[in-house]
Amino acid sequence: MKILFEYIKLNLKVLFQHKRAFFIMFFVNSAVVLIYLPLFRSIYAYNNSQSIKGYSLEQMVWYFAAVTFVNTCVHSYADSRISGRIRNGNLSIDLLKPVGIMKIELGQGLGLKIPAILIQFLLPFLVYSLIIFPTFITFHSVFKFIILNIGGFTIAFLTNYIIGLTAFYIKNNNSIIRLKGFLFNFAGGAFIPLDFLPNWANAVLDILPFKYVYYWPIQFFLNLEKAQGTFIFYKILFIQLLWSVVLFILGKFLYNKVIKNYCAVGG
Repeated sequence: MKILFEYIKLNLKVLFQHKRAFFIMFFVNSAVVLIYLPLFRSIYAYNNSQSIKGYSLEQMVWYFAAVTFVNTCVHSYADSRISGRIRNGNLSIDLLKPVGIMKIELGQGLGLKIPAILIQFLLPFLVYSLIIFPTFITFHSVFKFIILNIGGFTIAFLTNYIIGLTAFYIKNNNSIIRLKGFLFNFAGGAFIPLDFLPNWANAVLDILPFKYVYYWPIQFFLNLEKAQGTFIFYKILFIQLLWSVVLFILGKFLYNKVIKNYCAVGG
């Protein structure tokens, strides 16, 4: 745990050397609501409706704002980093360190989250609130959203780690990374709320991990009817935990297989 904490501090120092990039992302994320607000106002006015698929206008706008918040909380780049270090030979140095690759990547991922949550989550939240105030949220809905984002980060990180391990076989795993990104965004509900998909599609997605990274945490953030009560919260939390355990075991198993065939290239 001490080694992991040191990796987090190290990556924080590196990230704060590039402060401008974080503030640029702040302005980019803040522009989201300015794009979606007039768009959905036109859609709701055209349909002459106060609610579409159970979402009010403000909830629909905040849905996509919340997608950027989830991205801030769950994104890590273990998949591309592992591939890059295999190609340039630097992974050989990591393998000599008294800490596993998973902990190294976890330290880097957590180090990225701390400044990102401040600049790309809390500050944009204040900006959005000045433009269209989220009257629907409560302290409990935000608390549940934060807790479920921890589970979402775990699922996303372990998935990225597993995809990173595929680079031991194929070296450049960019095509798999792109496929993963599409699946998480589409099947997770980042592109469009999953309520717009047919029932059979949602039944399939219920047994996959993607919607527990985006869709369900956002449902609690928006304080929608389907997210009311403690039972559904603990159900989603349990499913996140179950997927995290499955992915962790799969990651351990795959690492033990691929490390036997590792051959350094580049350098």
